Amino acid sequence: MSESKIDATDRMRREGRLEAFNLRRDEIRTELKGAGKKRQEFRLKASRRVRGKVVGPAGEPVPGACVVLNRWHVHTDRAGFFHWSVEAPVPELVAVKVHKRYTGPYKLYQATVALSQLESQLIVLEK
Repeated sequence: MSESKIDATDRMRREGRLEAFNLRRDEIRTELKGAGKKRQEFRLKASRRVRGKVVGPAGEPVPGACVVLNRWHVHTDRAGFFHWSVEAPVPELVAVKVHKRYTGPYKLYQATVALSQLESQLIVLEK
């Protein structure tokens, strides 16, 4: 978080315009109050972070690959990792599609895998 965002958040807390507290174990509620304005409420659901890695046939990371998990998509970073936050209920099986369309001679990867397998095994894109 940038310093200006931290300063703005701290200022809003000191002025009594920002409150954050747990409602339930799986939900956080934040309220933003403005002078003479209607109270605004935001709810953030707890999620589970899933991390995986996409590599080429020689084990090299594939940066910038598009990873589609069920209906959500993310892109790999420079080291080939992707991160996905899954909201409850967490699915047991995930439909996975990975492609690198414009820069690289990789073939489409498509499978349905267990969520635990997605985290523990590399996704290998063939050339």
